[in-house]
Amino acid sequence: MEQAETNKKSEEKRKKIIAGIATVVFSMADEGDLIEFKKGMEHLQNQEFNINWANPNDHGSTFLIVAACNGRILVVKYLLENYKEELEVDKQDDRGVTALWAAVAGPAVVAANRVEIIKMLLENKADPDSQPYDERMHPTPLYGAAKANYFEVCELLLNFGATIDKRFRNSPSCHY
Repeated sequence: MEQAETNKKSEEKRKKIIAGIATVVFSMADEGDLIEFKKGMEHLQNQEFNINWANPNDHGSTFLIVAACNGRILVVKYLLENYKEELEVDKQDDRGVTALWAAVAGPAVVAANRVEIIKMLLENKADPDSQPYDERMHPTPLYGAAKANYFEVCELLLNFGATIDKRFRNSPSCHY
């Protein structure tokens, strides 16, 4: 009994340490520091870490969501190329936000990488009609892109099957 309790405590401690390391690696993805991000990911992979880890300090965002939102094209590319099998491209955070939705809604300062990131995500089977849970957010990537006048993004989303008349609760469709 005592050994089982010691093992349980050791496992809990290991999980806390891994979560702490993952939080640091998450900030590297957020900042776009690819070299340090790779080093951190190598360390985490040696710990049987889940690439789709949801950061409890950032609405449950994943590495892919934060990198896509902040225009970190090298980190997005690295994740898509190196974790293709286990990476959940449409994993949602606590608000229902996906990497594709975040890439469309990301800050204007990252506009230079927006189209390329969205294209990479769509080529890796991201759902062009993903919808967040939060009613305060725009209903779909297409709706958000149209509202922001991201015409090239709209065209890309439509080419990958986005639904133009998809509604979200009581919001207007893109036809509106």
